[in-house]
Amino acid sequence: MAISSGNTRRRHRTPPLAAWVILILFISLVICLAVIVNLSRQPNIPSHETDNSAGGSVLDNSVPDIHAEKPETVSGKSDVTVIATGGTIAGISSGDTDFTSYTPGIKRIDDMIDEISDIRKLANITTQQFANQNSGSVTTQNLYDLSVAVDRALETADAVVVTCGTDIMEEIAYFLDLTVQSPKPVVVTGSMKPWNVIGSDAPLNLYNAIKVAASNKTYKCGTVVVLNEEIHAAREVTKSNAVREDTFATPMLGMLGYVDDGNVSLYRIPTRAAKSDEDWATPFDLSKIKASDIPRVDIVVSYQGA
Repeated sequence: MAISSGNTRRRHRTPPLAAWVILILFISLVICLAVIVNLSRQPNIPSHETDNSAGGSVLDNSVPDIHAEKPETVSGKSDVTVIATGGTIAGISSGDTDFTSYTPGIKRIDDMIDEISDIRKLANITTQQFANQNSGSVTTQNLYDLSVAVDRALETADAVVVTCGTDIMEEIAYFLDLTVQSPKPVVVTGSMKPWNVIGSDAPLNLYNAIKVAASNKTYKCGTVVVLNEEIHAAREVTKSNAVREDTFATPMLGMLGYVDDGNVSLYRIPTRAAKSDEDWATPFDLSKIKASDIPRVDIVVSYQGA
């Protein structure tokens, strides 16, 4: 007669299929609840829309009246609208070292913004392609329309940056200084070299202009010009050289300040900012006149032997 061993083995049974189904459903439910809780904790980021009515005349008929990009906005940052009109800053050269032989007004402003690293960290940026041409073709009607577009943009934006050619940059900036009614910052910028050449000043000037605009430090200062890391008052600045990057200067009083290492520093402000009250506005209100009413004043150059 055989004697069975005292160490008998227990037979392990595989859990039934129903138990596995219940376990899987339970795990799925836990994951879904975790996702719902996480989404409910995300901040509600407000949308930011560009007013497409803030258009103006177009210098180049091949360019649409307004091109507006509507990126996702972040609360706590300034809303800056960049209005592009063309010029060297939007120019493209045929070679990396063709600094003076290039075609102005080629690149679109939204493409330029996208090519600058971290620029959207400065502000909530929207763009308007007002025009895309050499500044030498700008007319009084164009200036009128540009000023109206700037004021309309400032109804919702905290500041405006205008990109343009440097040939008549001081005239464009001063016209805006005289006519824009809003006290919010208006910054004009451009470049002395086209966008795609070695050592171009175009991307940095655009970056610094948006930096100055977003800082709100030129509030009530009127229009300012930002190039070569310098901030100048539109009323006082002039172009002094046809090719050098430090061409813009304020001979009598000096620049307003600098943009150094990302810091905006003002060392003086225009009289209008120092003495004007909250209700002050420039007396040249374009809503009360038409562009055709602006008088044409020709300049006659007189010199020995003329």
